[in-house]
Amino acid sequence: MDAEQLKKAVARAALAWVQPGKVLGVGTGSTVNYFIDLLAESGPKVAGAVSSSEQTASRLQGHGIAQLSLDEVIGRDLGPPGRTTARTRSTRVLR
Repeated sequence: MDAEQLKKAVARAALAWVQPGKVLGVGTGSTVNYFIDLLAESGPKVAGAVSSSEQTASRLQGHGIAQLSLDEVIGRDLGPPGRTTARTRSTRVLR
């Protein structure tokens, strides 16, 4: 398996963690690009995404995935029960 195939496999495996109706935090890079493409093709329908770059935001929007700001999701539950909210996650990032 070459590097590109491995990135695609990792992106495909990440889809298993996506919960329908939730907001995603999405990074940047070629693996993320594969993830976004796969999410748009066959992944669960999400409420939107907060991206870490303009390039990622553009790709999300190109696939019709709503681009949200961090301010829009503060306090919102982003994961399974017992996980942190956007507020606690963003506070940790800002430190």
